[in-house]
Amino acid sequence: MLFKKLSTSLTSIAMVMALSSGAAHATSPVEHHIKKEPMISTMSYTAKDYQNQAETKMYPAPEVGMKQVIIDLANLPNEQDYKLEINIGKIMEVDCNHHRLAGKIVKKTVKGWGYDYYQVDSINPGMSTMMACPDKPQQKFVLMESMLVNYDSRLPEVFYVPEDATISYRIWQASDAVKIIK
Repeated sequence: MLFKKLSTSLTSIAMVMALSSGAAHATSPVEHHIKKEPMISTMSYTAKDYQNQAETKMYPAPEVGMKQVIIDLANLPNEQDYKLEINIGKIMEVDCNHHRLAGKIVKKTVKGWGYDYYQVDSINPGMSTMMACPDKPQQKFVLMESMLVNYDSRLPEVFYVPEDATISYRIWQASDAVKIIK
């Protein structure tokens, strides 16, 4: 608190001195480095509407009751500086409590190709807090599990999940500043 008051006082004194000396200095606006979101395409197929794509023909077709979700990542410079966060869950009507679903993501490999994909066989009710909720239930995304994978645009990220599941994703980027500890 003392530091904040002292800092505020010193700033005020500096402003008064600059204004009273008649020397006003202008600065250029700060340039913001806003990076564009990479173009990412997503596709989702059930057993009924499955279409074999050239890029994903080696992956198995989705079984009845499941859907195949394909995330095709854009080519980026320095892809080692990026990660892809995947969130698997459901859109559900829930109250004010914190909800979580139960299930397991299993990493599998396409035989003969060596390409990985992820499969969730079922999503079940999980934990919840038990607070009294005065408000009406609302539609919200309820998480089953989250995972972080390396960003690699050479192959699509392929998931098999129950048809009523929802997948969301985010791109994480490492800072250019590297801190060294001695």
